Amino acid sequence: MVRAPSSQSVDQLIDDRTEADADDHDCDPVPDSDELITIGGEPARLTVKNCPVESPTIIGTAAVIHAGTGYLFYFRHSELLTPNPNAVDKFTDFLAGISFPS
Repeated sequence: MVRAPSSQSVDQLIDDRTEADADDHDCDPVPDSDELITIGGEPARLTVKNCPVESPTIIGTAAVIHAGTGYLFYFRHSELLTPNPNAVDKFTDFLAGISFPS
């Protein structure tokens, strides 16, 4: 998890991270899945992709803005032979348990 004051939107945070992954790690610039979720009651966005392309490594990235602070959560799961899409369930379960102080 990374957090920092941010004037960016959730979309900008995710799009910047997706672009950096594509440049730095040979990831597809378009995630395999991209969905709107909530984290701690705030609107958020979750993307999932194989990275590098054609690898069995799954990368999940979630972004949320709370009280002017951007939070970026990153999940990496590697399988030896084929990707396990159910591995992301552990990440989404983790995200569902996040709450922000009042």
